[in-house]
Amino acid sequence: MSIEGIYKASLNTKIAITGRSGTDHVQKKTEKSKKLADPQSDSIDDSYASKGFAETIGDLKAALNAIPDVRLDKTAEVRAKLDEGYYDKYEVMEQTADSISDAFRIRA
Repeated sequence: MSIEGIYKASLNTKIAITGRSGTDHVQKKTEKSKKLADPQSDSIDDSYASKGFAETIGDLKAALNAIPDVRLDKTAEVRAKLDEGYYDKYEVMEQTADSISDAFRIRA
């Protein structure tokens, strides 16, 4: 008996037991490796993400544009304190100077 005959006999036995041939497994591995090697299977559709970012940026710009450049309530508060002489106090001047030096990381 030839080796080829033994292979065919064992292949037929395997098909009878498992319902599939040994070549099915090899074929599935080949198909899987083709999918992995396919450059299109590794691609990303970044247009969806870009649209999401564009919408978010647009929303943020709209929110920033809605904020007024001058906050009238704060301006009125500062004007009232100026009229009262609040900012003429030594403690307030010292605190303001400390805040400015902290902001610019200046130490005396």
